Amino acid sequence: MNDPRVGQDRLPRTGSTAGQVEVETAIVLPMVVFLLLGLLQMGLLQQARLFAEYAAYKAVRTGTLYNLEMGDMERAAVAAALPVLSYGKSGGEVLSITSTPSKWVKKYAYLMSNMMFDALGMKYAEVVLCGPLRNDVPGTYSAEGDGNVVPFDNPEVAGGTGKGTHIRLELTLNYRLVIPFADYVIHRMWLNKDITDVLRVDQNRSGMPKFDKYSMAADMFGVYIVPIRAHYSAKLMSDAKIDKFPQSNDCVVH
Repeated sequence: MNDPRVGQDRLPRTGSTAGQVEVETAIVLPMVVFLLLGLLQMGLLQQARLFAEYAAYKAVRTGTLYNLEMGDMERAAVAAALPVLSYGKSGGEVLSITSTPSKWVKKYAYLMSNMMFDALGMKYAEVVLCGPLRNDVPGTYSAEGDGNVVPFDNPEVAGGTGKGTHIRLELTLNYRLVIPFADYVIHRMWLNKDITDVLRVDQNRSGMPKFDKYSMAADMFGVYIVPIRAHYSAKLMSDAKIDKFPQSNDCVVH
């Protein structure tokens, strides 16, 4: 005799539980994926912050020795931050490792111009002198063909302790987010609210127009960039023309 109860537990479930697993997976999976990718990208951002501080030191060091030449200072910053800088090619961001001298030289040759987007005037590393201001420098002299020069290689000047004998620099490292999906989400978060100051990214939200180039880079080129700022100060050890020094402090963080 066939018992109708036999095999009843093998009947497919119907009603309110149908498709529940698929719905839950569809809801949870994107969150899990973003969590993993976001953690990876935030870790890379933290790494970039450390490189930005080292790049600021190298920029200051170059400026103190080579007459405050802005181009040299920015190229020194690019060289110091090279391992975390990426560039675009078809198919996405290319980070390129620098584990050997030949690979380092090849990547630096690609990025040494320091220009990321000509149309936006955006650089990989942007240097701004916070000081000393022109009114703070300890006098000038006229050299043949050089105009007014500040004699920082003079021992009497170089040995001074005033604020006019030290250069203060702000470096903005324009970091390209490299992790797909997380790059877009983190970039949108940054545009609309502050990121923790542990990363030392810009916290001044009052002047939103200065963020236009970051929005335009995303819209025009599909590249998501956040600025990471670092500061450094060092005693100037070479002469520099008076017009190299700013008349006002235009750094974001004074």
